Amino acid sequence: MLGSITTISISAAAKEDVFKQLTDLIGGQVSIASYCYADMPPGGGYRDDLVLITSSFIEPQARSLLAPDCPYLVAKRNLDLSYIHLLMEIPEGNDVLVVNNIYENAQEVVTELITFGIDQYRFFPYNPEEPLRRQFQYAITIGESDPVLERIPFVYDIGTRQINLLTVAEILHFFTGQIIVDELITSRYVKTSVQTIMNLNGERHKNSALQAQLAAVVEGFDDGVLILEDKGEGSDSNFRVAFCNDMIRRVLQKDPLKEPLPDWFTEAVKGKENEVFFLRQQNRELQVEIRKIYDGNSKVWLLLLKDIALIRKIDVNYCTYQKTQGHSANQTFQDILYIDKNMQQVVESARQMANSLSNILITGESGTGKEIMAQAIHNASPFCQGPFVAFNCGAISESLLESELFGYEEGAFTGASRHGKTGLIELAHNGTLFLDEIGDAPLSIQQKLLRVIQEKTILRVAGRQPIYVNIRIIAATNQDLPALIKEKRFRSDLYYRLNVLFVHIPALRQRKADIALLFHSFLKKHLDRHNYVMININQEVNELLQNYEWPGNVRELQNLCEYLTNHIIHGKKPFLTDKIRDYMLRQSQGLLGESLLNNQKQTWELMTIGVGPSAPGIEKRTVSREGYFMLEALGNLALEGRLISQPQLQAYCRQCGREYTAYRVKQILKELQALNMVESAVGRGTSLTEAGLKYLRDRKFGRKEPEYGF
Repeated sequence: MLGSITTISISAAAKEDVFKQLTDLIGGQVSIASYCYADMPPGGGYRDDLVLITSSFIEPQARSLLAPDCPYLVAKRNLDLSYIHLLMEIPEGNDVLVVNNIYENAQEVVTELITFGIDQYRFFPYNPEEPLRRQFQYAITIGESDPVLERIPFVYDIGTRQINLLTVAEILHFFTGQIIVDELITSRYVKTSVQTIMNLNGERHKNSALQAQLAAVVEGFDDGVLILEDKGEGSDSNFRVAFCNDMIRRVLQKDPLKEPLPDWFTEAVKGKENEVFFLRQQNRELQVEIRKIYDGNSKVWLLLLKDIALIRKIDVNYCTYQKTQGHSANQTFQDILYIDKNMQQVVESARQMANSLSNILITGESGTGKEIMAQAIHNASPFCQGPFVAFNCGAISESLLESELFGYEEGAFTGASRHGKTGLIELAHNGTLFLDEIGDAPLSIQQKLLRVIQEKTILRVAGRQPIYVNIRIIAATNQDLPALIKEKRFRSDLYYRLNVLFVHIPALRQRKADIALLFHSFLKKHLDRHNYVMININQEVNELLQNYEWPGNVRELQNLCEYLTNHIIHGKKPFLTDKIRDYMLRQSQGLLGESLLNNQKQTWELMTIGVGPSAPGIEKRTVSREGYFMLEALGNLALEGRLISQPQLQAYCRQCGREYTAYRVKQILKELQALNMVESAVGRGTSLTEAGLKYLRDRKFGRKEPEYGF
């Protein structure tokens, strides 16, 4: 069961009808309890998984009985079509009083009747708050009893209004988190409509206007509706058309009530019962559902035709809905600023790749703008109308990674939502999936991603039914994937599947012509937010910017502009060159602030205290560039010999312009631990070992050039 739901109605008749209808439709999925408003427990503390208020008239009173945090919906309701045929007994052109417990509800009923094409009468909604000032011969009641009805000779009860299909879909969306129109539910609604059609059709010889009424009920359907009746000769092929709507006429390009069905259609449906199949006719693709219905001794076939183009349109609308939920790309190629020729070639190449459907691998150092490039490619691609779902593969633990990407079914594991969860890959359907830091993805996830690319399907955790996904993958990394392949840390087959098209974004130091342009743009943007006029940039500032190496790339340049903006708006016209030099000095030293800068010598002296002879084999060890940086970070933070936590290391790296995820920090520390250069105490932190101190000291003070391996 998905959960439980309570319904609150204004009358006993409405309560019973709503309970019966919901039980028939979704009783197998939710537990249902029904109350009249007057019988609800008082006190304002009632709660359930969901409360359905079946009339907007009692919404304020019903809400007062609920706990403040209790979720609720107000139902939308429609006429019960199975009673519409009763109205055909009223002579055309008469005045008809429409009686309901509330005047507004009576007005809604009138609107629905006219919408269904029942406009041969003049309807008058009854207001219980005012006296009836004239006499009526005919009245319609919607399952209600009222004293005014005793004065009217002919009264037709067309039953209480039924829960709208949209409300049922909203209930299922609440419990499952998905937009679902269940086939069984849809069929039950259609069955009610078809029964109405059959009742009306049986009366068509009595009234020439009935055929128009019959068509009005279903002409608004987006699906084609065709009803075939057995002629009685004992052969399924001997049937006649009892009813069709305009959608059928457009598909068949003829009126089957007046002309024989086309041979291609007759052959396609011949001998089929309770099946779903597909047809292609000229430029139109159709899904055909055929159901065999027994009406007494005769056999009736109901055929529903769905236009595949309409289903695709629903898909597009759902993708648009996904974009409004935050899965969207805001950056375009117009947002990428450059004048450098190297960057120009990169952008022009990416524009061409955007038109393709192939996967793309974007490489570049941290901070070069890989996600901005991915968003720009998405917005210039055939997938631009779909969602853009971004995910950092190193952002969460391996145990949670699979459920985030692939989703899970109800009860998949301890702590899982009882309604299950849609994964990010599934959310990216008909759009782009951006996998950042793909080099940090565990091997187990890499294998599953490979299957997604090959099969175009996913399988939720604890799921059994494959789910088709139409996505383009854009992956990004600042790591050397071929080197990771050699180290057995990345799958070569996944690499070649992702690296169909390739974009390498150069480091900022390799596109120096863009530095001044970007600096001016970022600084102006920050100052505009504070209503400050852009300041003049002199040549000395430009030279400082050109001569700096920018290890943090464009992201570091943005940080500098934000840093300068704070000094400009809070200071007294600071010297820009001095502040830039100060920033660059601290960044180049890799220190957090002035206190660490002043204690730099003390830091390295502390690191060498108690260090004896080199550990055996230490000179033969190799350390990656990231590992060497992490050793420096541990040394700079260990002023008092204390253990350093991973969050502290991550924050320090961010200050130095290196955006490492928590997962990546953990990976680098594991590499150093395998080299016996750091040691970790569970729950306490990490520190340098004697071997790590010796290695770092020798290289920091120039005794030997660092050995880099990867």
